[in-house]
Amino acid sequence: MKKIIITMALLLTVILIWTSEITDPLWLKAVDLKSESLNIYPEKTTYISQTKDKKGNVEQEETIVISHTNQDGKVINSLVKAYNNDGDLTEDNDSVQRYLSMKVVSDDLGVFKTETTDDFIVENIGNEVIDGKEYVKYLIDMKTESDGKTIESDGYIWIEKETAIPYKLSLDVDPNQMMVKELKVDTFFSLSPDGYLQTDKVETNVVISMVFKKMYISQIVTRENYQKLN
Repeated sequence: MKKIIITMALLLTVILIWTSEITDPLWLKAVDLKSESLNIYPEKTTYISQTKDKKGNVEQEETIVISHTNQDGKVINSLVKAYNNDGDLTEDNDSVQRYLSMKVVSDDLGVFKTETTDDFIVENIGNEVIDGKEYVKYLIDMKTESDGKTIESDGYIWIEKETAIPYKLSLDVDPNQMMVKELKVDTFFSLSPDGYLQTDKVETNVVISMVFKKMYISQIVTRENYQKLN
């Protein structure tokens, strides 16, 4: 009987370590904002991809603009325009096809979780003033699964102290790939006129190390005019 009690106590301890409810009121308000903003989609997305040299000069650039419409509760993606250094691109282009197939509906909470676990940690590390507004800065440390690989990310998110509206999520990602040496993702948020917490812009910067050179690749994704899907 004593062994059973000890075993149960140890098991309970493991469970308590594994998950812990987040009680920070500002964080939970931000989670509520995100929860109330699920199943929204933008009417337009612009993808701008650039390859730069080590001095930051743009060597190649590609722009693809996609529109999104709601047809019977399903978002349909359509090409508006696409072009690169060589001229216009058609729907047959591989990049265009990739973006046309992308999902744009915001239907998950992302980092806005209500529990900390071994795979997700959020910690209030103090206040910071940005453009005259006071934000609470949170440390983020998390692990996610992608194509059977564990991806580790860490960084910060800034949440406005008065409104609980997130401003920016900045993550350094361990890509778990041999040639990719750096991968940083900055996500910018705002509140739409209808009160949706929307993703306005995502900036991704990648450094790829090859045998004789390094490649610096950046992508800026902007989304406009969010609507409710259902």
